[in-house]
Amino acid sequence: MRVLKRLVLVSLASSAVLLVLSVSVYKRVIIQVDKTENLIEQLQSFDWNQRRQAAEALSRMGDDHAIEPLVDALKDNDSDVRQKAAEALDKLGWQPKNEAERRLYFIAKKDWDKCVELDGAAVDALIMVLRDKNPETRRKAVEAVGRIQNPSIKPLVAALRDDNHKVRERAAEALGRIGDSRAVKPLVASLNDTSWEVRERVAGALIEIGGIDVMQQFIAALRDEHLYTREKAAEALGKIGDSRAVEPLVAALNDTSWEVREKAAEALSRMGDDHVLEPLVDALKDNDSDVRQKAAESLDKLGWQPKNEAEQRLYFIAKKDWDKCVELDGVTVDALIMVLRDKNPEVRKKTMETLIKLGGLRTVRTLIGALEHDDRNIRKGAAETLGKIGGKQAVKPLIAVLRNEYPDVREAAARALVKIGGLYAMGSLIDALKDDDSDVREAVAEILGKISNPALKPLITTLWDKNWEVREEAAKTLGKLGDSRAVNPLIAVLNEEGRVHQETEGDLYEIPNLMFRPSIAPFMNRKNRLYIEVIKALGQIGDKRAIPALVGELQSWDTAQAAADALDRFGWSPQSTKDKVHFLVAKRDGNTLRQIWEHTKSVLLRDIKSEEDKIVKNALFAFIAVGKQEIIKELIDTLNAKGDRTIAKVYRNCGNEKLSGAAQDWAVKHHDYISTDSGPYLVSWASWQLNLPLERTLMEAVGGVLVK
Repeated sequence: MRVLKRLVLVSLASSAVLLVLSVSVYKRVIIQVDKTENLIEQLQSFDWNQRRQAAEALSRMGDDHAIEPLVDALKDNDSDVRQKAAEALDKLGWQPKNEAERRLYFIAKKDWDKCVELDGAAVDALIMVLRDKNPETRRKAVEAVGRIQNPSIKPLVAALRDDNHKVRERAAEALGRIGDSRAVKPLVASLNDTSWEVRERVAGALIEIGGIDVMQQFIAALRDEHLYTREKAAEALGKIGDSRAVEPLVAALNDTSWEVREKAAEALSRMGDDHVLEPLVDALKDNDSDVRQKAAESLDKLGWQPKNEAEQRLYFIAKKDWDKCVELDGVTVDALIMVLRDKNPEVRKKTMETLIKLGGLRTVRTLIGALEHDDRNIRKGAAETLGKIGGKQAVKPLIAVLRNEYPDVREAAARALVKIGGLYAMGSLIDALKDDDSDVREAVAEILGKISNPALKPLITTLWDKNWEVREEAAKTLGKLGDSRAVNPLIAVLNEEGRVHQETEGDLYEIPNLMFRPSIAPFMNRKNRLYIEVIKALGQIGDKRAIPALVGELQSWDTAQAAADALDRFGWSPQSTKDKVHFLVAKRDGNTLRQIWEHTKSVLLRDIKSEEDKIVKNALFAFIAVGKQEIIKELIDTLNAKGDRTIAKVYRNCGNEKLSGAAQDWAVKHHDYISTDSGPYLVSWASWQLNLPLERTLMEAVGGVLVK
């Protein structure tokens, strides 16, 4: 009885276990079904990435219920989704049941060879692929359509407007292989494509299609408003080589674009028609060297020979045979002068060199006449060449050119006058210092510096030109001249006094009351570059009267280093504690300043009480670079008492937390915002170290050396 009871209990327990297992399996099945259905729903998502992930996940589920939705996904407009759907169907052991499913499958797998084997049946499906986001997929689809026998050209014509140039290239190639004349007009329209590769393929496709209709379209395209279209049409007509295109190509030799004229000249060489010789000889006179050269090459191919001296000189210039031009002597001068307007600087250079070799009175006279030519580039080139050839007879005509309307022509004349005019041209050059164009004034200031003392007085006046770069060039030139009469005017530029009178050797120099130095930012702007050039000039002149002004500049953060370098040229050394500290600051000698800290502190504390903004800033920034904690309170007090945005910005970015916090407080109090960046002064707490890329920028800006 006991045994029976045990058996009954075991049987009941087993049934319970089976029931529990069945329920567990059922739950898992239900969960899987729910998961599959959820993923199938995601195949309809608007998000292509979600659809792709759903297709990929279904491949791992192994659920046959997913097959039909995955087959539908083969029609998705995204190539990645289609590919994942095809891979999922492969894992589920699916095979296409009919031709429609086969073409969808092969397109999804990107098996383009199989698509082509399906012939016309795949065209409609491939056309759908042309909407794919992936340009490479679109390109491959276009190629496949082009390989199919007798396909519809509509999708390929549409692909000529695709936003990817590779797709447009393949569409043009495919249309060329198909050879359907209905593609001619859309292809001609694509000759204006922005991509040169597409234009090449389009022209090739049209030539491949051939026929009188294509040639007529190319001839019409020679008059198209778009440059690219005209250029490719001329090139294509040359490749076709039909003599019926001669007249339109001859007309194209007068096109406004040199590229079209060049292609037309090249195309005419393939016509095999003697009627093209005369127009090509005329093209030897073209104002563009590339067109002239192509015309000469075309004449060579046609076996043409120059009939007279005039044609010889045109031919040799077109061929850029400069030695032959020299052999022809003066007869080529007129023709060479016309080449001075060429767009190619190397051609202009060689032309000038040839004219210089020719030399002689006839060449000079012809160049003088060219100074009045209608073409601005010829006037400029003639002036430059006259400067290299020389000849006093050119001086007066060049002086007249200083009144030319174009600055670059006036500048060329000024430079030529320096080379050939001597003192005779000086008055006109000095007048040119008042030219309306700052580039001319700057060039003349530089030029006058090469003629020594006669230029001194006008150069001093130019120190107060309205253009900062002109003033800078004048300061540089005065430094090179080294005349001590320029010392006081140069010092006047550095001082706040508006007038300085200096009488030397009977000459009185009156400096206009224009030079009130404004408060300037402490980075190297144009004004600072001028002051640095003035300081350099004073150092170059070497007159000891400049020393007090240079010592004063040691207290300006902007110019102190240049001043220290200039003082070194004098062999100057500081005699007082004050000058020694200022000199060490200018030299960025932090170690020595720390060694004599009590002197450093005493001098710089006195400086921060100054009424001069530049002296206060120099002292504050020097304290920061030396980096002594005991001075922080004085630095903060000075910021609060007389600080400005520039000082606050340096504090904010110097790397000291207390100074940075004080700058923030100052900004709040003044309703301002100070950002954290490298700061305009590039000074760090307890360091003279500069940020290297910015340091290089400053060095390039001032042409000097910054000492770390």
